[in-house]
Amino acid sequence: MHVKKIIIIASCVLLLCIGIVGVVFFSQGKEETIQKGNVYQTSSYITEEMKEKVQKCDVNLCLSEEYTPEKLLKDADEIVIASVISIDSAAAREGLFGMTRGKIVINNSLKGNFKTGEIVEYAKNGGIFTMAEWEATQPEAANAKRAYLRQKEGLDLDLNNTYIEICFDSDCEIEEGKTYLMYLKKYEESYEIIGLDIGLREVDMPKVDSVTPNSLDVEKLQVKNNKTGEFEPLDSYINTHIIAH
Repeated sequence: MHVKKIIIIASCVLLLCIGIVGVVFFSQGKEETIQKGNVYQTSSYITEEMKEKVQKCDVNLCLSEEYTPEKLLKDADEIVIASVISIDSAAAREGLFGMTRGKIVINNSLKGNFKTGEIVEYAKNGGIFTMAEWEATQPEAANAKRAYLRQKEGLDLDLNNTYIEICFDSDCEIEEGKTYLMYLKKYEESYEIIGLDIGLREVDMPKVDSVTPNSLDVEKLQVKNNKTGEFEPLDSYINTHIIAH
């Protein structure tokens, strides 16, 4: 398994120096959201089998300007507290690192025009893809090297049944049924979650199988600091980094 992991992610760790404003375009997801009244059943395209077979590929970003709450406040079209209804799909060919798409429901709007209960399609850089899909986006020389190493080690992998997860060293994983503080930037008809660990922060609420949109009392909630791993008062964060500016 150790050798297999090395061969799968060979040449996968990337070091890129890019501007802080990425240009990413994506289309709307096509899956239907299951709704019963004001209750939305959560779902994800990521199966337990995929989780067992996935190998992580860490992407290290060298940014020309550091992400800060103040920078994202300026860049974001919408800042919300939202619950994730679904993780619908991921496509390795979208954007620089692939794109995951799904739906959220708005609880609180902190900047912008969204209303409580509004359904929004989101996109997030990275995702879980089959090795076959991912290698289709890679240089032929890199794929040939991986194929050679697999053959040398006697590994006969079904690339359509082997998975790779593109993730960022400072990013926050998104999960269906959880609630987050999100910074969103509109592209065409959808919204990209921007700012890596600054732009997506988990709110200290239980993960649920069905989501009911409500305006939340921020004074009673905490939000995760992804750098320290600790939860902090959400109202203090809002007052300091959003309202004060």
